Amino acid sequence: LKMTRADYKGKDDAVALKWGRKKGKSSFALYGPAIDLSALADRGALTMEIQVEKKPKGAVTLGMDCGYPCRGELNIQKTLRQLKTGEWTTYPIPINCFAAKGLDLRKINAIFMLSADKPFEAQVANTRLELLH
Repeated sequence: LKMTRADYKGKDDAVALKWGRKKGKSSFALYGPAIDLSALADRGALTMEIQVEKKPKGAVTLGMDCGYPCRGELNIQKTLRQLKTGEWTTYPIPINCFAAKGLDLRKINAIFMLSADKPFEAQVANTRLELLH
């Protein structure tokens, strides 16, 4: 996985991610002290701005981590393949979707994990938690 700075609305406010042909899964993740998001169970979403540069050749998972082996991951390859390349898209996923895949909302230590095991290129910016309306 190669990571470089990129521009979204300003200089260097995004990250460009490029997965190559090497075998094995690589991940880009944002880790920190464990937080309790259980109060957002039915109201919160993990949201990001994403711009696909090269559509994924294989599975791409977006997940949240709650300490090995606890995590919730979703395969978002199909959605990413439907996006227009070179255009920014706001992409929210309710955190309940991750909880349904095994995430313990009471002890999240990685709020964002993007993984792929085949060639794929994208830029990501403004990753955040937000309330659903």
